[in-house]
Parts: sequence; structure tokens; C-alpha cells
Amino acid sequence: MPAPRIKLCGLTDSSALDAAIAARADYAGFNFYPPSPRFLTPAKAAELGARADGRIDRGPAGLARDRGGQGR
Repeated sequence: MPAPRIKLCGLTDSSALDAAIAARADYAGFNFYPPSPRFLTPAKAAELGARADGRIDRGPAGLARDRGGQGR
């Protein structure tokens, strides 16, 4: 059986990203849903993604909300 992949979500700053990398997470999760307290702008996510480059095996993962046709 293959080893499970680990994703730590809601990372918002470099210290959290560094902790995820130190914990050997496979993915770093960023939240792009503006009402969330863990929301990141694309620019901040790019900054953290660049910091993670080469330090995390599988790369960053993002979360965005499907508006489901609500038009908001």
C-alpha cells in the first residue's frame, strides 16, 4: 500500500509554511476564499509558493469556493 500523502491547509505565513515543510508535508494548502480568516491574496500565495520551491515534494495546493451559480 502506498504511503498516504499529507496536505496541511490554511497556511498564511512563512512560519506556518516552514513548520509544514519541517513536518514533511507533501502539500501546502492555501485558501483563496475571501471571507475565510485564512484567506490569502494570490500575491501572498505566490510569495509563499516561491519560498516552498524545492523544499516540499509535491508543491502547493489551493482552495477556492465554487459559487454554484449564485453570482456573488
